[in-house]
Amino acid sequence: MNRILGIALADTPGEVIDVELDADDDDDGPTYEINILTPGGRTIEMKLDARTGAILEREDD
Repeated sequence: MNRILGIALADTPGEVIDVELDADDDDDGPTYEINILTPGGRTIEMKLDARTGAILEREDD
């Protein structure tokens, strides 16, 4: 988990406000969904591959 959070925060600096593991994501395998509050006040939702750490999705909420 520390590795995944490091990858997410390197891409989008800020404060992690929520982390969820989706172990049964049929399309991508196990994934983490991470919400980060940026210093500018935006919330970014990211989806990362739990095995490789690859960022699969990134959207501004």
